[in-house]
Amino acid sequence: MRTLLYRSYLMPNQEWIVFTIKGTNLWKFVLKGLDNLAKAVFEISGSKIYKLYLMIDDTETAKTGNVSYRYYVKYKKTWDDYSRFWTYVKTNGWQNIKTKESEVTFKISPYLETKFEYANTIHRSLLWAYHYMWYNNRVLDLLELSKELNRRFIEEIKAKLGASKFDKGLLDAWRMGE
Repeated sequence: MRTLLYRSYLMPNQEWIVFTIKGTNLWKFVLKGLDNLAKAVFEISGSKIYKLYLMIDDTETAKTGNVSYRYYVKYKKTWDDYSRFWTYVKTNGWQNIKTKESEVTFKISPYLETKFEYANTIHRSLLWAYHYMWYNNRVLDLLELSKELNRRFIEEIKAKLGASKFDKGLLDAWRMGE
C-alpha cells in the first residue's frame, strides 16, 4: 500500500514559534521538567514523547557549556485513525558552569499530520475528494484545538521559568496564525 500524506501547520505564515528566556539554572527544568509539563498539558503518557538527541558541549570555554535538546510530542485528540498532532520542540542555549546563569531559546513547531493509505489510483482519487470536500473543514476544528493546547504549553513553559506570558514577537506570531 502507498501513502498519501497531508501536513497542516498550526500557523500558515511561519513554521516555528521562537522565544528566548534568560535566567538562573534554566536547563535543569528543560532537561527534567519539560517532559512532565508536556505530559500534563497534552494529556499523554511518556511513550508519546520521542527524544531525538541531547548534546552537551562543555569544551567551548572553561566557564560556559552549550546545550541542545530536541524531541517530538505525539498526541492524538482527533476522532479518526488518520490524523495525529505533533509538536516538535528544539531548545538551544548555554549555561555558565559556576554561576548557573543561562539562556534557552525555544523553537516550537506544531502541526497536524493526516495519513491515508491507498491501493490504486481510483482509491487515491476518492481519498483526495474526501479530504478536500469534507475532511478539510474538520481539519480547521482540529487545528484550533492544537492551537489552544500549544498556547497553553508555551504559557506554562514561561510561567515555570519566570518569564512574562507573551513577549511582543510571540504575540505577533500568534496573531498572524489566526
